[in-house]
Amino acid sequence: MPKLDTAPETPRILLCHKQKTSARLQFLRFAHGMLMPTLLPEDASIYPRNTPSPVRIHPAAWTAHLAGLLKLPTHMLAVEPEFHAEAHSPTHAPITILLASFNSIDLPWDIAKQIHAQWISITDTTGIAPAELAVLRLAYEHMIG
Repeated sequence: MPKLDTAPETPRILLCHKQKTSARLQFLRFAHGMLMPTLLPEDASIYPRNTPSPVRIHPAAWTAHLAGLLKLPTHMLAVEPEFHAEAHSPTHAPITILLASFNSIDLPWDIAKQIHAQWISITDTTGIAPAELAVLRLAYEHMIG
């Protein structure tokens, strides 16, 4: 597998946590933005994929690789396999966007601190790029229903 942070076809991954009893949804925000490992192109537009293509990136492999980069046990992240989105840009090839959630009962505050990130709700999105806001909206709709 190519290095997650250097391959041109690298998918972007949004990380979230849905509280098991209240369904409160939080997203992990990094200093560079909402998606790992890097930003989307500035001219990107986000499109939901209602039907997964017959050939696509296997999300579990990339999520496991991301867990390794963040120095997290692989079992802490669960892939959301029904989430399908792509970023399209006139200057880049289409970029797959994946969604993974922390499967702990309570919000893992210590993990955010360990990886220099913060947990935010969808209403705390000041300063986030429009394409990332579109990804958050799709992820919120997917997770909450």
